[in-house]
Amino acid sequence: FPRDTAARTQLSLLLSLSSNPAAAVKLVQQGLELDPEDAALLNQMVYATAMAGDNAAWRKASDRYIQLQPSDHNALDTRGETLYLLGNNEEALATFRKLLEVEPDFSGYSSYQKIALIMADQGSYEDAAAALNDYEAHASPEEQRLAPLYQARLAEAMGDTGAAMEGYLRGAEALGLAGRTAAAGGVLMNLANVAIVSATEKDPALGFANVARALSMVKTQKLLGEE
Repeated sequence: FPRDTAARTQLSLLLSLSSNPAAAVKLVQQGLELDPEDAALLNQMVYATAMAGDNAAWRKASDRYIQLQPSDHNALDTRGETLYLLGNNEEALATFRKLLEVEPDFSGYSSYQKIALIMADQGSYEDAAAALNDYEAHASPEEQRLAPLYQARLAEAMGDTGAAMEGYLRGAEALGLAGRTAAAGGVLMNLANVAIVSATEKDPALGFANVARALSMVKTQKLLGEE
């Protein structure tokens, strides 16, 4: 089924992650030869070429995606994410701000979260917090349940281990209640990582206490085995 885009994009991602980026790019290119304007393939080509380390190629792929799918604002989101993943924070910020201008509610106002993450990475914690406040002000009640997860990421960037652990736990609980047990399990892994890293820092006693506390937190969860 050569036009099964979902299978093709999934295989491309797996090839990229298994250190075979050239094969991943070729696979997507073969799909685009069949369906040159397929949005999912255009999107995957941006990530595949970026993961292959070809700066010129991923920018060309991103430009093509934007040109061929001008009403699909996911093209801008993909560009912003790729820039962030490659460490080009300033250009990534500009891209997400542009996305806010053209479609503020894109993907549940997720641009605010991404702006906050970049700001936190840059040490601009007040600006990051302001972006998260904007997200919470606009997001639906259902989306707001995940706000503790984003607050936890900010707290982790600031070195506030306790707040980060609490936020990740609340985020995992929200995902679990929504039936998203695998995603909740991933968030609990973030909680565990924060606790483990803290055990290697300046106050080992506090760090090991955090590990014990994290284990106790995780044991309270009932996520069909994902915990």
